[in-house]
Amino acid sequence: MRRSGDALLAEVRGIVEASPSPNATIEALIDRYVDGVAANPSVAMVAVFERRTLSGRTRSWVDRNERLVVEEFAHALSVLQPGVSDAELRLQVRAVMSSVLGVINSRHGLDDHALRSLLKDMMRHGLAVASAPPTRRKGRVADR
Repeated sequence: MRRSGDALLAEVRGIVEASPSPNATIEALIDRYVDGVAANPSVAMVAVFERRTLSGRTRSWVDRNERLVVEEFAHALSVLQPGVSDAELRLQVRAVMSSVLGVINSRHGLDDHALRSLLKDMMRHGLAVASAPPTRRKGRVADR
C-alpha cells in the first residue's frame, strides 16, 4: 500500500506542476482519482473504511496522503471559485471523493469504461467544474 501511495503522490505532484491551468489540474486529478480507485477498489475501501484497523504508522501515512490530495484539489478549485472558503472547498472535495467510494463496489451493471466515465462526470458536477461534454457511455454489461 505504501509504495502505491508514494507513486500516487508523485503522480499528483506531477499533474499539478505540468497542468497549464486550474481547470486542467482538476480534470487530471479527477482522472487520476477515479482511475486509481476503479483499478484498486479494495485498497481504496480499506484505506477509507477500515482505516481504524491499520497500524498507527500506516494510518498516519494514509491520512497525510489523503490530506495532500484533497489540498491539491482544493487549491485548484480556489482559483476557479474565489470567495469560497478553504474549509468549504475541502468539504466539497471530500464529498465527491466519498461519492465515488460509495458506489465503486456496487453491482451497477456498467462496463469499466462506462463506470469510469460516469464517475468522472459525477465528480465534475460535484465540484462545479466546467468541462468538455460528457463522454458517451455505452451500455451496461448486461446489454452485450
